[in-house]
Amino acid sequence: MTAAEVAQPAPVEVERVTVSADRLSWVGGRLQADGNVIVEAGDDVLRARAATGSAQLLTVVDGVWERPGSSIRFATAEVRLRARSGILTTAHVQTGEATLDAARLAADANGNLLASDARLSPCKCADGERPALSFHAREIEVIGADVAIVRNGSVRIFDVPILPVPWWREPLDPHRFRLLFPELGYGSDGWNARWRARVGVESEYFTFGPAWREDRGFRAELATTGPVEFNGAAGWDQVTEAARGAASSRGGFAPPTGQRAAWDVTVQSDAAYAGDYGPSFVDRGVAWRESRAVLGTGPLRLLGQLPDDGSVATLAQLRVRPELRGDGWVLAPSAAVALRGQVSPTWDDAAATPIGEIAAEARGAHTWQVLHVEGRALAAVDSPLDQLDGVTFTEALAARAEVPFWVDAGDRRWQFFAGVRAADDGAAARFGDLPGLGPDVRAETVIDGTVLTGEAAVVWDGQWTPLVSVQAAGADVLARAELAPTRQLLAVRTQGAVEVDAGVLFSADTAVAWADATLHIKRLVVGGGASRGLLPEDAASGVARLGYDDGCSALVVSAAFAPDRELPDFGVRLELRK
Repeated sequence: MTAAEVAQPAPVEVERVTVSADRLSWVGGRLQADGNVIVEAGDDVLRARAATGSAQLLTVVDGVWERPGSSIRFATAEVRLRARSGILTTAHVQTGEATLDAARLAADANGNLLASDARLSPCKCADGERPALSFHAREIEVIGADVAIVRNGSVRIFDVPILPVPWWREPLDPHRFRLLFPELGYGSDGWNARWRARVGVESEYFTFGPAWREDRGFRAELATTGPVEFNGAAGWDQVTEAARGAASSRGGFAPPTGQRAAWDVTVQSDAAYAGDYGPSFVDRGVAWRESRAVLGTGPLRLLGQLPDDGSVATLAQLRVRPELRGDGWVLAPSAAVALRGQVSPTWDDAAATPIGEIAAEARGAHTWQVLHVEGRALAAVDSPLDQLDGVTFTEALAARAEVPFWVDAGDRRWQFFAGVRAADDGAAARFGDLPGLGPDVRAETVIDGTVLTGEAAVVWDGQWTPLVSVQAAGADVLARAELAPTRQLLAVRTQGAVEVDAGVLFSADTAVAWADATLHIKRLVVGGGASRGLLPEDAASGVARLGYDDGCSALVVSAAFAPDRELPDFGVRLELRK
């Protein structure tokens, strides 16, 4: 291999251009290079089969132009080396996860590209194949490695135009502000539409925008992902002529300084909101859940919890619980001030009077080589807040003694806790234990990354009462079975090529069964499900889905059915993921 330096004056950025090739000649100020041609001009590198011309204008055949932030393959190119600009034909550009194909491509020294008769794929598929969704346009301009401007084009699925795009701004960086594709549907509620935007801030993404339903009017939506999850909507309901909305949030922080906070909260303006605004999909049969929050630092802990069914709950609790340790003993006295009472989800006038509680608790534990024993006791004073002269004193007692042991089976170890538990009625109400006295066994192990836990107990309080719970938690599966006097549950959820969400729940206020499955057969999406309350007057609702999903883009058509809807809800979702 020979090499020659193109020694010409430097009119623009690059002062030095170097060319190497299998065969290289320089005659009368004109370069001729053939075979494994490599041209270096600053940070730009051209690799081609052949090249002719000069440093001012070089004609290159069948090559790759590697520029900061992008790589361009081309059939032919006329490149101004010192200016690092040029005109390319039959070009293919790779910049980040985006690809751009163009019949003609103009590149400038600032890294910008102007493509004619072009096709843009904003993301790439995990299997390496081309995504189905793309933009086709007479002109697409790529500004740096951040943004693509589409002019006089269309959105296409499998190269079939489905949506005209006179002008569109498509950010190539997923953290930059972007408009998502509009969503449109029709059902028994009439037409509905949604248009949202998204922007990324460090590890969180914010999605926001307006939504409209023909029967209800407009509302605003906001959602976040990351360490703090939030999903909310609010607007003016033209049916009830009132402002209505709902929001949910969950997250947590545990900095190394010792403070900690966590929450899982759902709030809605009125009890009928989910039925009026929720789709007639499986999630209309949402099971009972509880809003919870905790904030703590050192021995101080502030708790709050509120069930959605309006049952008795701790609305707020301030607890101090230092621990004293020594010689195998743990002594943990605590004091708590709590606000308890019957409340409704809407906090209306029908809510029962809250009750204030002042409590003291003591917990003692000792661990020997093979024996762990712990006991706890609680005494409390309850009083209705509007009847302070009617203070009553109540006490609650609970205790548990356990012997931990292990069982090795092959390369797996099971850990067991066998013992006896006891609790009176007051402790059962406060701690969630069964009242009475009886044996108790707990176990835990890990199988291929899945954590298995279980507990079985039976207590005597005039009659034998069983308690059984089993849970499996892994990266792709979550399953739980529970048998208790006030709650029976069997539920499973999986992720992956087969996604399943199914179960049945019986509790004091809920009896519901649900099943939903989605199959990903290569890029085909097929699924559906149903939900039904188990009371005689309850009816079933269901949904069916069919679509395409390549991991980068998705087009899914769904139809949902419910007895309170005259027509099935029909929706089309076009999604671009980045």
